[in-house]
Amino acid sequence: DLHAELHSFPTRRSSDLIQSNIVGTGVTMQSQVKRARGPGAGELDAVANDNIEGAWREWNRPGNCHTAGILGFSEIERLLIRSVAESGEVFVRLILQRFGNSRVPLALEIIEADRCDDSFTGRYGANEVRMGVEVDQWQRPVAYWFLTRHPGDTEFHGKRQERVRIP
Repeated sequence: DLHAELHSFPTRRSSDLIQSNIVGTGVTMQSQVKRARGPGAGELDAVANDNIEGAWREWNRPGNCHTAGILGFSEIERLLIRSVAESGEVFVRLILQRFGNSRVPLALEIIEADRCDDSFTGRYGANEVRMGVEVDQWQRPVAYWFLTRHPGDTEFHGKRQERVRIP
């Protein structure tokens, strides 16, 4: 019983169990593109599938899929699950540009939940901001307001903390 097992171990072990049971070995790619026309129509296109899978493997590398260039995709998956298990949430921002030597114009920025400026409440244009979450007239989130640095880092930088709006 995973529930009983989680309560019998210290927090680190619980996080490891959750991470292993949810992520496992991580997401893999097996492209299944079929030929649309011509000889072999309806059959798998081996060349296209090999190219797609090769691009996926290349993108998964630390310098390509992570904006900071530190984590590979499987490491990002583990970090996300661990962050949700420990903090309850985590934010991932899609950055539509190439990083490293990737041919794919996409990278992931991991933003710790602690950086959401929950002290910021007010208005932004026609919208209301509640504890760092900007909502429209229907109460749908339209943007988040994040601190530019982790709150605990302020003492090391000696600079005033700033906030940025991320749609």
